[in-house]
Amino acid sequence: MSQELDPLASKKTEKILVCITVQSSSRRLIKKAYEITRLSGGDLHILHVQKGSNIFLHPDTTQLLQELFQYGSELGGVVHMICDDQVPERIARFISEMDITQVVLGETMRSKLQRLVVEDIQGTIESAIPEVEVMILQREKSLHIKDKQVFSS
Repeated sequence: MSQELDPLASKKTEKILVCITVQSSSRRLIKKAYEITRLSGGDLHILHVQKGSNIFLHPDTTQLLQELFQYGSELGGVVHMICDDQVPERIARFISEMDITQVVLGETMRSKLQRLVVEDIQGTIESAIPEVEVMILQREKSLHIKDKQVFSS
């Protein structure tokens, strides 16, 4: 006698990871990852990897990170904080260890060096774990004064 397999029982749960930095713009990344999680019915993970061995170097950094983690927790996210000198490799290892299926990264600020860091993280993830979908969320652009005048009535 053969048993029918439930196709939903074998479906892998989506695990969405958002990688954040200590910036208020990370709130937007958390919100986007939450929206993806809600639509997919998956799990939300929020990760901050601090380069080095200490996250408590600057008091204002600790406060902002705490606020971001609280916001993510309120949205049902599981918060992870790790210190490591090899940030891209550590993120890739975390993704593998946690069976993450999608990653949300933010587009970096202006400097060329910072853009290379995000490209390095994305490249490390894509080469180490090609089955993981990586989404780069573009930065919000502010309107210039003359642009605002066009929209005013």
